Amino acid sequence: MPASRPGGRSARVQAAVFAATAELLREPDWSRITMARIAERAGVNNTTVYRRWGSLESLVGAALDTIVSERSPLPDTGTLAGDIRAHAKTLVDDLTGENRRFVLRALIIAGNGTEGGGSTEERNRTEKGNRTGTGSGGREGASGQRALVERTDTVRTMLERAAARGEPSVDALGYFDAVVGPLYGYALMLPGLVRTRAPVLVEEFLAGLGLTDTARHDPPDGTA
Repeated sequence: MPASRPGGRSARVQAAVFAATAELLREPDWSRITMARIAERAGVNNTTVYRRWGSLESLVGAALDTIVSERSPLPDTGTLAGDIRAHAKTLVDDLTGENRRFVLRALIIAGNGTEGGGSTEERNRTEKGNRTGTGSGGREGASGQRALVERTDTVRTMLERAAARGEPSVDALGYFDAVVGPLYGYALMLPGLVRTRAPVLVEEFLAGLGLTDTARHDPPDGTA
């Protein structure tokens, strides 16, 4: 599950940094993003950003997790099929709507992890911080991929809730393999197919669970 949200000044700093991160990732020169540029855009001291997140990958991953979670709460429709369809609709909206560039670019950066990711400046700063005790260590954002794992854990919560109601038990990674992963692939390579392929992937997955007759088979974008 995502970490609890900070309060007071810490919350204000986080909000400013995450907003700056999203803004920079939407700009044409997004690949030049660095923690220093994020700190400057957010009006926050560089040291504060480095101490809290430790690496560019960690910061971008945390921003992605928080922003997507706030925009797209975990669905709770009362049925597994309804939850999966609702989750897929949200994913389609994220991958085709105004946040598309931010989401995909953030995933590219966060998915790099801390090894070999980011600029030479970022890696040197992180290594220095780890040696001197000012790096993230085990603190917030210690892994560049942590936020991506937390997204999986959030979906797992949705699936476990359905299993507790007596519905079929579903492996979160199996759902990612069948639906989520392919949709991200389409978004990166064939974005025009995301909305048309989403309902096909979802219904094929539900058919494998024997849930094809539990609800209407509307496409995830809500169109007939």
